[in-house]
Amino acid sequence: MRLQTSTLIACCFALPVFGCVASAVPVRHAEPEQLSALPESQAIALIDDCLAQARLTPKPGWAVQLPQHAGDLSVDIRVGVAPVGIEWVSQADREQYGRTLPPPDPSGQLRVMQAKDGALILLLDQASYRFERSGPQAWVASRDLDSTEDRLKRDVQDFIAYVKSQYPL
Repeated sequence: MRLQTSTLIACCFALPVFGCVASAVPVRHAEPEQLSALPESQAIALIDDCLAQARLTPKPGWAVQLPQHAGDLSVDIRVGVAPVGIEWVSQADREQYGRTLPPPDPSGQLRVMQAKDGALILLLDQASYRFERSGPQAWVASRDLDSTEDRLKRDVQDFIAYVKSQYPL
């Protein structure tokens, strides 16, 4: 019994030491300017797939009036018949609408804005969905294409769950 207890105690002390050694290896991430943006066409296709999995038919977007902006925002996708949409915010959108579109949340929270007519628009900023194309460190960076696509899908699924709880779709 004593041998088993001492072995167990030794293992308990050894695990944190080995864990510290393994975590001390520096993980190199690509610089932000070396990351690729998820193309809009690919993002829209992923969003359409998420909507189809939720048994919702993606509809062509529509123009909504933004608060504090003279022009309309052409929303990419309308979700069902409710006044709910999803907009992939590209660099061109940022240049056109400026500060009217809020920047991505630094903590990764989803950005939803309300149009003048009350429509809820999920803003998915292209800058938030960047990834490393390849390279020896890509597998440890968790910024590869698959993880970026998975994060986009989770974000859309979270928004769909919220919308379904608030609106008849």
